Amino acid sequence: MIKYSYITYDKNKSNVLSWGYRSIDGNEEDTVRIDVSREKLYQLFKKDKDSWDQDDLFLLTAVSDFIRLSVEELIKDSKGEIKDNGALHYVLLVPSEWEEEIREVLIRPIFVQANLISKDDHQDRLLFCSDIESIYYSLSDPENVYFTKMMRNTILGRIVAVKEDKVSIKLDLISIGNPLFDFSGSVTRPKIINSNEMSLTSDDVKNGIREFIKIKFSFDAQEDTILNIMKELGNDTFTDMVSNKDKDEASYLMKPFITDENISELDKHQEELIRSIRPFDICAEISKHLPNNLKQLLPNDLVKEYSIVKFTDKYTSNIRLDDSLLQWSRFMFKYNRMSFDSSYILPKSLSYNYIDIGDVMHGVSRYSTNAIQNSSIYGKPRILSTEHSAISSSIFLNSKPDAIMNIDILLDSTMLSFSLLDENGLAKEIWDHDYFAPDIGLRSLGSFFTFSEVATLNVNNSFITFVEEYLTDEPNISSVVLNKDMLIEIENILSVESHNKDRMVSIQQQAYIKKFVYIYMIYINVIISRKTLKITAENVNIKTGYAITVEKMLLQKLLVTEDELRDMIYASNLVQENDSYKKLRIITQGEGLLPVIQQSFKLPFPLRSFFMIAQLHEDYVQLTLNQVVTEFGSDHEDQETIIIQEEIIPISNIYDSLCFNMWSKIIEDNSLIQLCNAHKGYNGKELLDMFSLENQAEFTNNLKEYISKEILNKNLTTQKADRTTIYLSNSCNCRVCLTVNDITEIYFRPVLQDIISLVFTSLINKQLFGNYRNIQYVFHLISFNYNPRFQHILMKILDDETDYFLYEQRIDVDHYTIPKLSNQLLQPILQQEPCSYKGFQVGILRQVYSENFGFGFEDSPDDPPVVFKSNREDTDTVLIDDEKVFPLFKNGDKMNESQLNRVFYLNKNQEEANSYFCLCFFKLKSVASLRSDEFIGLEHTTEKFGECLFLDNLSSFEINQDMSYMISIVYYGYSSSLYFEIKAVGDETDTQRITILAEPMTLCRF
Repeated sequence: MIKYSYITYDKNKSNVLSWGYRSIDGNEEDTVRIDVSREKLYQLFKKDKDSWDQDDLFLLTAVSDFIRLSVEELIKDSKGEIKDNGALHYVLLVPSEWEEEIREVLIRPIFVQANLISKDDHQDRLLFCSDIESIYYSLSDPENVYFTKMMRNTILGRIVAVKEDKVSIKLDLISIGNPLFDFSGSVTRPKIINSNEMSLTSDDVKNGIREFIKIKFSFDAQEDTILNIMKELGNDTFTDMVSNKDKDEASYLMKPFITDENISELDKHQEELIRSIRPFDICAEISKHLPNNLKQLLPNDLVKEYSIVKFTDKYTSNIRLDDSLLQWSRFMFKYNRMSFDSSYILPKSLSYNYIDIGDVMHGVSRYSTNAIQNSSIYGKPRILSTEHSAISSSIFLNSKPDAIMNIDILLDSTMLSFSLLDENGLAKEIWDHDYFAPDIGLRSLGSFFTFSEVATLNVNNSFITFVEEYLTDEPNISSVVLNKDMLIEIENILSVESHNKDRMVSIQQQAYIKKFVYIYMIYINVIISRKTLKITAENVNIKTGYAITVEKMLLQKLLVTEDELRDMIYASNLVQENDSYKKLRIITQGEGLLPVIQQSFKLPFPLRSFFMIAQLHEDYVQLTLNQVVTEFGSDHEDQETIIIQEEIIPISNIYDSLCFNMWSKIIEDNSLIQLCNAHKGYNGKELLDMFSLENQAEFTNNLKEYISKEILNKNLTTQKADRTTIYLSNSCNCRVCLTVNDITEIYFRPVLQDIISLVFTSLINKQLFGNYRNIQYVFHLISFNYNPRFQHILMKILDDETDYFLYEQRIDVDHYTIPKLSNQLLQPILQQEPCSYKGFQVGILRQVYSENFGFGFEDSPDDPPVVFKSNREDTDTVLIDDEKVFPLFKNGDKMNESQLNRVFYLNKNQEEANSYFCLCFFKLKSVASLRSDEFIGLEHTTEKFGECLFLDNLSSFEINQDMSYMISIVYYGYSSSLYFEIKAVGDETDTQRITILAEPMTLCRF
């Protein structure tokens, strides 16, 4: 609202006749032209509201109409990329001199009146950005040609044309810090600390020249001479010599600048005197009558350093300024800094010496992008109604479970328990694992495998025969009808007695591994069915929730997805997908622990806060970043979280590390060894043979067995002072006597120190969690210990060593160790509500996509035709053009915790020279039952967003060769953004082929 800010109505002020540049010509008869400039709006704000007349009120209407028409024209000019104003956020650029109140008191109601926003919209639908903020955001953009690295305290100096012969030198001291946008990678906020301005006119310069000559040289110069001297700084020769670099400008300030042709009417002596004048001399004379606004700007208590940036402001004013006055104002600016103590004011030079509307709007764009993104990060999540999700398989509709069947499938154990619930959802009776598997000794799923680079299944060779006879029809595995003979064979394959080395085979084929997991679930079903039938007796309609907890590392090692496991469970008949009385819920170990944490520590968890759970396993650490997505309610309902990011980091086996530490200590100090009779009297050198690799392996095995069975195993009574003897080899009786305290305190401590370092350095590693700057808590979960007597010992070591590490590394984060054993976290407790109860009753929140998204292509008219296929085997192809859009995912689709990949194929049947071909992304209207291989027209889109991503390697493929491309979509919680990437399958990631979209958090219950 700076240029062309007029709107013209008919004489009754009922119809708009023209607006903007079409209204700049005179006010015709029978029309009313209204000035809607920001100056008029500000004058109205300063006027007492009680004294507003009808013209004042109509000004609000005129401004509202002007803004509305501007937006409508923008939508029209977008040529369909923007369908309506519902998709728009607005940013209004306001002068920094304006009071904050005008934004909410006057401007926001105008936007409401224009029907561009509503009173109930989030505040971020309409943002305000001051001109100083926008200039700062533009200059501080590393990708901008103007990029200027500024100090925390910076002075922005603007030279603004007021008239052709008058400039205003405006100074704003800004403090850069206190981020407005609190997320990694966000811009910082400039806060104006102090401002002032001074004016400089052509007459001021001429008077300065006149007085300097009179005082210094004792004669009166003629007006033509004075004018020529002033204009000397405006000629092309001089302006071309003076660059925008501060050191160059300082140099020319101190050099004589007057040429002979401008002083021809003087005598030789006078000419010689005049030619000695420097700009500095004239500026010193001018300064006698004008204040040094730089000195007035800075506070008395000076900080150590300031940076200063000066430029001509072509945004605020469109007046064409006299070039000589512009250069004099720049020199005056420079003189004021030099005459002030400038040793702590460091100049910063721009690539160009002006800022125009384009630069300001670039800053506004950067501000708005961060503001909208910040709103997405910290705004309250939107929770969709359950009609958006398929809930019948995991939630009892309008009801609640009567019983919970817990099945914990971990690498080293499978545990079963069954709970009957009362009418309040509390466990009234519990049947534990010993009830289900007292004699058969249910083996863990992990015990059938060895893991290195690939998983190897070690199983009775009867498994191969079973698969070939019954499970060859892989697509219809769920249709297999189990008979008694098949169940007997499955029990034989999986029973403890079947572990006979002579009858074992090793298998690495993925198809066999998945079929083994399938028959393992059948076996569990057989065990459970036999026992639960006795519990439920005649009550066949009891509503039972099957809560399956699985170790994520186990799924990863077996290359089995959660969805595949779910299908196997359905196929095993443990639960039927559409069963009204049995529901299935699968979670990974460590998920849903916030209620346990709150019960243990009574900590506050603000909405959208982050915390990490670090599961410490025997040979890996699992780091799970959780975000709190519901507020603590007055009804004391548990808060809920979603998993934002999860990383599994392999570590050296803790037993191996501990044993290595102890072996190294023994080598270092032989006195720890109690020598046998054969070796008594041996000295250090003579004992070297004892420290062979063979003996080390024997010692390690003996010690590992003792630790796993006598220290960390469950239900043991071993005490800290208890001593044990570990033999160094089988060939003699040389041994080491250790107390349990020696093992836990001396040798366990360095192992835990390494793990602590790994956990907390992940918080600053940007490849892991370093982009999340506000992780509030870290909770350790000890997953390698099953002995409650030693839990507190390990907890103390962890807490002490973590405190020390954080102090040494200056990392500021609160940490706790969860006191419960990991295998007891989700186990039922009498007269308590099971952890999974609420999930079966109302569902668990999961993040979903907030919009319908799709992609399309753009090509040049001269490009040869290209066809699209969803699968390489497809016979139906689609000829690509600019009008077709293919769906990616729908509003309410569950968002993957890692990333979503969509592969498609392009094929060209003609050679081309330089093909212009790129991929674009769209937001879509609701389109029911649309498949991913179908397309829609542009009329079904609401918005085109992000950058178009070029596919520049089409020419490298041969004619009629399928070219495979992959769209990857990944969500990053630290910026609440979706990253869309396109690349040829097999290529490396290229930042030039990524576009980013702020994604407000949207949740749905599943």
